Amino acid sequence: MTAKGDLAVAGVTIPVTLKADAILSKGKIRLKGVHKLKMSDFKITPPSISLLVTAITCTDEIEIHYDVTFAPK
Repeated sequence: MTAKGDLAVAGVTIPVTLKADAILSKGKIRLKGVHKLKMSDFKITPPSISLLVTAITCTDEIEIHYDVTFAPK
């Protein structure tokens, strides 16, 4: 399954195309997938922490995991 749309984060909107595996079982549809994004695409600076003896820095790339089930009422 492929879904196209706009994703808004922190006031910045970008077009995205989400791809998911679609599974039909017992009258339900389950969509499951992963989409990679960059924080900088939304003008977000990756967080970092400086401690006395070391520094921790996050990468710009993040992954969004989604798992959605649609079922009749």
